Amino acid sequence: MSKRVLIIGFFLLIATAFFAQTERVEYIPTFDRKLIHYGFYLGINQNDFKLNFTDKQIPNPDFPGSFYDKPNVTVVVNGGFNVGLIADLRLHKNLNLRLEPGLVSNTKKIKNKSKIRQLKPLFLILAYLIFGTFYLNKNDFNLEKAMINFMGLFFIVFSFFKMLDLKNFPTSFSMYDPLAKKIRFYGWIYPFIETLLGLLFLMRIKLLSAVVITIIILGITTVGVIKALTNKKNIQCACLGTALKLPMTEATLIENALMLSMSIFLVLSS
Repeated sequence: MSKRVLIIGFFLLIATAFFAQTERVEYIPTFDRKLIHYGFYLGINQNDFKLNFTDKQIPNPDFPGSFYDKPNVTVVVNGGFNVGLIADLRLHKNLNLRLEPGLVSNTKKIKNKSKIRQLKPLFLILAYLIFGTFYLNKNDFNLEKAMINFMGLFFIVFSFFKMLDLKNFPTSFSMYDPLAKKIRFYGWIYPFIETLLGLLFLMRIKLLSAVVITIIILGITTVGVIKALTNKKNIQCACLGTALKLPMTEATLIENALMLSMSIFLVLSS
């Protein structure tokens, strides 16, 4: 196709615009020519909004040097309705002034995220640990061996998450662990203690010593957890470190109680 044909076609398309409709078409002349129109409208709506929390840290007076965690809240959106009046004033054949005063109603709720939703990472990790335990014992299942493997995997995985943010772990851990609160160095070495215990369990080295140490450190932590839950303190659980924001709930107590129960069982069966 030559350039001449394209140019001619282009000008033909432009030319049609000059012969287009120049007068406004009145679809209903007896209606369009009225000076004033009025009516009403009804509708439904659904609005949402987002919460952006400030990065400013608020000191926690109960634990000097620590700060409050950002609240775990979500917005629940509900439907609403619109109702109003319509007034239309004809100023010119091509110009109208329209007013639509109305009322918009909508409700929203702010609520704390459910505990199940907040603890989803913990439940997923425990599920993987249980699967790994059964896999290691699939050929010759033995309850005592399964407990040892579970405890070994437990300490290795949980210490890994604590080391992801080792700098802030001691502060978070000291909010409920009595010994870490008094001896800050204990909070620093706690993830390494868990790593060592995990290796001892998985490699079957000094099992009795590992079980006794487990009972001691988890016993101390459990006392702090019970105290925190009794006082209904809104603090972060450091069981998976501070990289994952988990609240202190009954799940932490159940987790510690499970490990303590297995440790006591292994002591009694040795």
